[in-house]
Amino acid sequence: METKELPRSSTVSDFAGRHSLSLSSAYRLIRSKQIRAFKVNKTTRITENDELAWLASSVTTNWEES
Repeated sequence: METKELPRSSTVSDFAGRHSLSLSSAYRLIRSKQIRAFKVNKTTRITENDELAWLASSVTTNWEES
C-alpha cells in the first residue's frame, strides 16, 4: 500500500485539542469505544473518518430541547 492511499490520522493530543477535550477525556472515549483508535509504534492515532463519525454522533440536533 502506498502512502497516498493511507487514511489521514492524527494523534490523540491533536484530536483532544481540536475538540477542547483533556487527554484523559480523549482516552476515556477510546477505552469506552466511543471513538476508534489504533497504534503506530507507541503512538495512538485516530483516523479522520473515525473522528468525523464520532463528531456526527455527538452533535445535538434539537437546540430548542437542550
